[in-house]
Amino acid sequence: MGLSPGDVRKLSLWQLKAAIDGWNKAHGGKEGAELSDKEALQIGEMLDAPPVWAS
Repeated sequence: MGLSPGDVRKLSLWQLKAAIDGWNKAHGGKEGAELSDKEALQIGEMLDAPPVWAS
């Protein structure tokens, strides 16, 4: 993308997301489909689960 680590550190999260989205759009990136409720629930469960090394 052409951003240095220092440039990235100066950006807020929404600014970084906007830069990534703009770069992707300019370079032919395609937007993915929205997550289904089931997919969102599965991701939430995965994030809430204890780490595998803790078992």
